[in-house]
Amino acid sequence: MIRYAKQKNSSDCGPIAILNALKWAGVRCTYQSDLKKITEKSRCDSVGTSYGYFEKALRHFAHGNFTVTRKAWPGIAVFQKFLRNPDHAAISFFVDTDERKKRKKKSPHAMLIVGTRKTGGRFLCVNFPEYSRGKTAEWVSRGKIIAGHRPIRHLGYSYPSLWFLEKEIRK
Repeated sequence: MIRYAKQKNSSDCGPIAILNALKWAGVRCTYQSDLKKITEKSRCDSVGTSYGYFEKALRHFAHGNFTVTRKAWPGIAVFQKFLRNPDHAAISFFVDTDERKKRKKKSPHAMLIVGTRKTGGRFLCVNFPEYSRGKTAEWVSRGKIIAGHRPIRHLGYSYPSLWFLEKEIRK
């Protein structure tokens, strides 16, 4: 199994999602040697990063490793079908409903989703929100994925937003 990087502060979920997408795609990279340049490219600061800068950084680092297609939430069935292919993953930017119940401050979050069980009941999520028992990668229920992907407007952006990733064949 891939050794994914764990988010270490509350604002770098975007750069961590990019770093983990690179790891998923087979790129040799580490938290220590690569996170700083990803953070700089995505212009992540103490409050996080914006969609625009996140997407520019994602596309920059994806070049030659995987393709990136931005999509609106397609519904759980389409999402599951896409993730059944081991050469597919997705990055989700969302405002989790469970998180909104626990905190007054709404806080968007980015995570990498790398697969689904054949039954479709669980998704393998990397860097699921911080309250999730502290694991870097874990199987998350279909219900939690659906709950976290309900449409919401926050700080002028519509959530959720997804970037579908497809590994490129290396020559």
